Amino acid sequence: MSKKSILLLFICLSVPVLSFAGPLTLSPEKEIIPAGMYMSILEDSLHSFTFQDVRTGRWDHRFQPSTVENPNLGYSESAFWVRMIVNNEAEDHQHWIVEVAYPNLDLISFFHPDGSGGYDEITTGDQLPFSTREIKYRNFVFKLHLPTQTVDTLYFRFESAGAISIPIVFRSESNFRETDHESQLVLGFYYGIFLSLILYNFLLFLSLRDKSYLLYVIFISAFLLLQMIFNGLAYEYLWPDSPYWNNVALIFFIGMVYAFSLWFTTSFLNLKQYNTGFYKVMKGLRIFGVLISFGAFIVPYHSMVMVAAFMTLLVAPSILIAAIYAISKKYRPAWFFLIAWLTFLIGMTLFALKNFGVLPVTFITTYGIQIGAAIEIILLSLALGDRINLLKSELELKNQETRKLEQERFMLARQVTIGILHEIRQPLQIIRGILDVMDLPEETNKEEKKQYIFKAQRSVNTINQYLQRLEHLEKGYFRHTKEYTQGEKMIDLSGEVNKEEGK
Repeated sequence: MSKKSILLLFICLSVPVLSFAGPLTLSPEKEIIPAGMYMSILEDSLHSFTFQDVRTGRWDHRFQPSTVENPNLGYSESAFWVRMIVNNEAEDHQHWIVEVAYPNLDLISFFHPDGSGGYDEITTGDQLPFSTREIKYRNFVFKLHLPTQTVDTLYFRFESAGAISIPIVFRSESNFRETDHESQLVLGFYYGIFLSLILYNFLLFLSLRDKSYLLYVIFISAFLLLQMIFNGLAYEYLWPDSPYWNNVALIFFIGMVYAFSLWFTTSFLNLKQYNTGFYKVMKGLRIFGVLISFGAFIVPYHSMVMVAAFMTLLVAPSILIAAIYAISKKYRPAWFFLIAWLTFLIGMTLFALKNFGVLPVTFITTYGIQIGAAIEIILLSLALGDRINLLKSELELKNQETRKLEQERFMLARQVTIGILHEIRQPLQIIRGILDVMDLPEETNKEEKKQYIFKAQRSVNTINQYLQRLEHLEKGYFRHTKEYTQGEKMIDLSGEVNKEEGK
């Protein structure tokens, strides 16, 4: 039996069975090794354990072996110690990287052998400046200083006011570089979709002045920043020297996403018009989202994280019910809206359940919210486009009905005008006859002259009345029929009336 085998056997026998997790072997055949099944976890509820307490074996009996590849401890105020035995069978020149692939942990301490019987400690986390990281990367990564053909024990200490997820992965240096290159490409494409849709819909808002487009732009902008925080990119590129804001920003943008997603929903689905009661409920939730955002600056982080996670259970069904209600009202774009939100809300619910420790850490529970969001924003853009097409169709139908109504009003006015003109001819003929006989013989008495003058005056008054009716028609009807009267020579009858009244 080799010395290395004897050493491994001694380690296994010296540790109580319940607290033992098998050794993780680094070999040239493997370039990536998830460490979840090789670690043991110790909960420190009072934050009272020191590294010496843990290392000397004082609390070995309380270590529990992990049974999953990506341990997820949910929301907890405890600190957690992780221990793992590593057997390095890698080649002399093969270097390894230890990655904790969850960038939203407050504090992480990594204890590794220093080569002289002691341990070196590296402490980092999103409560410390980004510069404290050994390798400048969005996740927490550490260089493994472990000589080849040796067996040793590594320790971690985790503490966070948010969800505590500890997906630890060992990577060869070449694999780390290759994976980093691929992930940067994927993330660049992912965020490129967001930025393209933000710019496109903002230009549409400037063109159409539709409030729904502006609310959509603000919503996906807030969600874009929230995703950058979850991925660690915001802390790496936007505010690397602001750990306080990095923690506050997470809750702040969660609240903004809630508020503007609800606002966008009420605007897009016209809830204020169709259901004022439900609109008020959504407005109340929207205000609650804003309170969450600004409460992040006042209320302790752990409490706000719990409130924000719980509100997901209120926002999700509210939006779905609103979409189903709009569909029941035969609102066609609501179908796109419903499918879009279903994909996002499923991903968001899986993510929230993972953070609460209900679901395990998997690719779907970790990245489902991002995949669902990418699908959602594309479908919502289609929904907005369908909404505009529907509005155009409704507007065109309304314009056709308006043109038809105006045409009918114009024909009616024309018929009435013809009738009035016909009525005017009779008093005009009377006046013309009177003018023909104005040169009366001298023997015509005064009484006959008075009768002729009276008839003339009465005819003029009758004409004035008809002219006033024409003036009323001109103001009430012709004003709305300019498109039908363009190019036609119209007589300004009101001017003639004014002249006659002046006399």
